[in-house]
Amino acid sequence: MRNLKSLRIFFLMLFFMPLAVMADNNLIDIVGKHRTITQQIAKAYIFDGMGIRPDAAKSQIRTGLVNLTKNTKILTSGITDAATLGILAAMETEIQQYSEILQQPYSKGNAAKALLLSESILNFANDVATNLEQSAGSAHARVIALSAKLSMLSQQAAKWYIASKAGFSSPENQGLLRKTAEEFDAGYAVLLNEPANNRRITSELKRADKLWNMVRKYFVGNEKGDLPVTIFTLTDSVSEKMDKVHDMYMKL
Repeated sequence: MRNLKSLRIFFLMLFFMPLAVMADNNLIDIVGKHRTITQQIAKAYIFDGMGIRPDAAKSQIRTGLVNLTKNTKILTSGITDAATLGILAAMETEIQQYSEILQQPYSKGNAAKALLLSESILNFANDVATNLEQSAGSAHARVIALSAKLSMLSQQAAKWYIASKAGFSSPENQGLLRKTAEEFDAGYAVLLNEPANNRRITSELKRADKLWNMVRKYFVGNEKGDLPVTIFTLTDSVSEKMDKVHDMYMKL
């Protein structure tokens, strides 16, 4: 009887372990989208303030703020780890401040606060993502997280680029822009060589990289130019391509 009971427990573990990993992957998917939004709406706030693509920028802010609130609730209800819940609570407080600022008329002071909060909230989200990856404990979970990260990095690069055009140019911020571009390049190289890739994933990755290379030169200082509309459009396109790649990884 004892052996039979042990065997039942073993098979129950085999059944529930994939469900647990699936749940973690779904949460990794949500926090990945969370990270992209944090960068996209700060970028959009500055673009709107400068009168560049104002309609698209306003739409991104409205949609982004709704999704940040919704995603935080999903993460809070789906996570049981006390340490991660503590991170989420701190992040939620800053999201409320972020939302208030982004709904105010543009000013350089508000933009400065938005830039600081976008990085702080991103750091919280990164910590949540790391904890979820460790909980999932699978190489595939790390691939899912990395594909979402590249979508975020494209928006982060656009954010630092437009910030430099809005009076926030400094050696530190230029360094952050270059670092963002280098992180994208490194992440892309990892994904391109991912053994799980199928033909569709590889094709979509190469499309994203082609678009990325059209703007990358403005991020690493190889080419000068004032092309904010192009940066807005192409970095959004890169993020959209990476979102498709991310969704394909989720279905593997």
